[in-house]
Amino acid sequence: MKKINKYLPYFVLISVLMIDCIIFYSLMKVMDVFEKELVAALIGFVGSVLGGVITLIGVNATLKHRDRELFLNNATERLVALEQLIESLNGYLNSLFFYNTSEMDGALKCRHVKRETKDFYEKLNSHKKMLYKNLELDEIQIINFYQKTLTPLVLKEELEEEEKEKCIEKVQSIFKVLIDSKENLEKKYYKYKKKSNHF
Repeated sequence: MKKINKYLPYFVLISVLMIDCIIFYSLMKVMDVFEKELVAALIGFVGSVLGGVITLIGVNATLKHRDRELFLNNATERLVALEQLIESLNGYLNSLFFYNTSEMDGALKCRHVKRETKDFYEKLNSHKKMLYKNLELDEIQIINFYQKTLTPLVLKEELEEEEKEKCIEKVQSIFKVLIDSKENLEKKYYKYKKKSNHF
């Protein structure tokens, strides 16, 4: 679909040019007029349309190059910020795994999981500005969704076994969005860097 949208303007321009030429030629045939001035006008018209197409291609290539340069200029900063956030949240994920797989009493396990989830939730909240600056909007919306579903769980006095599992699942889901975002950013960086080196 993206390729169709990319080439659609060129297709429309060429189609209009061909239709105009056919109509122009048909009118000249019907009117039995085929003088040098009309041929010169037709050549001038075709030349101006081709000039427009070439200009459009040039402007499009320039804009793409500028977008790549802008992305490359701030990609490193975004990657560092994401990596720092992931590292600061990784401890909560490890703690949740440790408490969930430990041999301790179920109620005690639920209390530890609730405490770690609440700390994770608050830490994530304190980095909201950084998230909006460095993540894509759809990734932020997914994180916000998981965080909203976590809110009633972290506000409860005590968690049940099923709620404890939900807490762990939602924290893991948020963490996965952050990891995926970092990986996508790295892929895009290397892709753009490779293209920039060809120019």
